[in-house]
Amino acid sequence: MKYGFIFECHLDGPDYKVVKHIVENWMSQKIQFEPVTPGDKGALLEQCADSVEMLLRTKCDKVIIVWDLMPKFTNCNCIVEERNLIRQQLIDKNISLDKVEFIGIVHELESWLIADVSALERVLSTTAHPVKISKIQNPDREPNPKGKLRKIFKEKRGLDYSDLDYALKIIQNVQRPKDLKKSESFKRFYYKLTGTQL
Repeated sequence: MKYGFIFECHLDGPDYKVVKHIVENWMSQKIQFEPVTPGDKGALLEQCADSVEMLLRTKCDKVIIVWDLMPKFTNCNCIVEERNLIRQQLIDKNISLDKVEFIGIVHELESWLIADVSALERVLSTTAHPVKISKIQNPDREPNPKGKLRKIFKEKRGLDYSDLDYALKIIQNVQRPKDLKKSESFKRFYYKLTGTQL
């Protein structure tokens, strides 16, 4: 199977690294990972139809578009409106939607990363200084998940959170997909990727 992925980040950006880790480590079947990384959300929205068309031409069995609601690049107020905007671009270019999945992350990638505080504790703890973090009941409702992670890192270890430095480390410390099921957008992503409900 060959899956195309369109991310809003640069190659080796945090979204790319996190999803690549999930595909390579949590999938029961081997998936060929074919990424397109336009660099930012504006470029993703502008180039999405062309990127989908190119990935389908290279015989991808499925194309998954992954983007964050934040920051805002459109007048859209929610993930559904942004999805409909992207969807319409594909329809306007006569691209079949049969093999295309839309994964809008509410509000940003860090919503997934704060869903499993045990993984955060493993990243931040040392033998001498174990860290305990209060559970976050609904990570998708956290209005600023990246800010939440920055606060946790600063308060617990005096560290500056950077998605380039820590996003992959956090997902590597998640022991199994169901540990992220508090994030509805992650559950949707995992279902679209694997066909398995968490």
